[in-house]
Amino acid sequence: LPIVFLCAATLSAPRAGRHWRTSLALVFYALIGMAIVLPWYLYMETRHGHELEHGFFISHIVGSFQSVAEGLGTNVKELGFFYFVNQLVVRFPLSGLAFVYCVGRILQIARAKSEVNAAELLIFSWFILVFLFFSALRTKVVSYILPMLIPLSLITAQALSRLRERDVGKKVSLLCLLAAVAGLIWSASDDLRLGIKGIAKSLLSGDTSGTLSLPVVQLLLAVALLAAIFILLSRIDQARIVLVRNLPSLTVLITSVLLVKQVVFFQDEDYIDGAEAVATRLKSSGYEEILFLYTPHYTGGLNAQLAYYLDGANCGWDDSKRFVEMSRSNLELISALIQKPARRDGFFIVIEKNHTDRPARSAELIKVEGILGLHYPKLLETKRYILYGKT
Repeated sequence: LPIVFLCAATLSAPRAGRHWRTSLALVFYALIGMAIVLPWYLYMETRHGHELEHGFFISHIVGSFQSVAEGLGTNVKELGFFYFVNQLVVRFPLSGLAFVYCVGRILQIARAKSEVNAAELLIFSWFILVFLFFSALRTKVVSYILPMLIPLSLITAQALSRLRERDVGKKVSLLCLLAAVAGLIWSASDDLRLGIKGIAKSLLSGDTSGTLSLPVVQLLLAVALLAAIFILLSRIDQARIVLVRNLPSLTVLITSVLLVKQVVFFQDEDYIDGAEAVATRLKSSGYEEILFLYTPHYTGGLNAQLAYYLDGANCGWDDSKRFVEMSRSNLELISALIQKPARRDGFFIVIEKNHTDRPARSAELIKVEGILGLHYPKLLETKRYILYGKT
């Protein structure tokens, strides 16, 4: 994407005909990048041939994009299109300032009140197109904000520079600073965000019987603080100048405090889903065959965590182990398979849970456990997995 935007900006700049050297340079840089990765592709093509072409380029890239566009499990977020707006502000507090400035500049350009700047054209188009592209996908993953952060940081730097030079109108500068302060408050308080989310759900459901809880108090205080800042900045020009000068330092201070808090009070339990515990139990049992009942997604049953803890047994790296993958929704096939005594006696069965099983078990999981419970005892249950097998 950066290569595309850079070339487009170069060709669309004033007197583009004189920028052919820049365009050639960009193409040359792209070729260097391709040359760096090419040996891997040549080696894999030599070793795997059709498997690489079909498995990587067709099944993985095409299949992945289709699944991502349609929505993958827990990565379909409640906020929908607005998910990345929230994530950008939480992880880059001055995003609000950049949003307001970007909209203001686009309106100025559209009204022909300002000349089109090639650099602005580049960073605005880069951010807006990437933002709209990922926001349109049903699957939302926080790492998707990475290609947005580069142009967004440039927009923020330009906005701060122009605010310091007083090169924008009073209304735009006021809105930019108000958005910056709101972003800092929003990113600094996880409780406030969760509280507003709870309040919104209550209002949408029509349940207004709740008492004056802590999140509500926090929300009222935040609104009062923003109102006070708005009044101060709108009436005292010197206050705007002071805030603009100290905004970068204030941002660094707040984000540093949040970073230290995250490192010191890191809750690793939130990221442990039980793959290691399942693998340890299986290894100690001397298993020979695993039936893995996965929840359908674009990689089939392939599970990177189990591959790590089972030493690649589910990738075929251990000839003495047999790993059978099957969608857990295929109830008839599961039932038929374990009805055969020869197969049933050799299996350990791992069920992969998904977001529909929390907080209560889904109807599908209850049916699967009902089938397995007739022949196997439950050996272990973790956050994401359930293990059945011989005692």
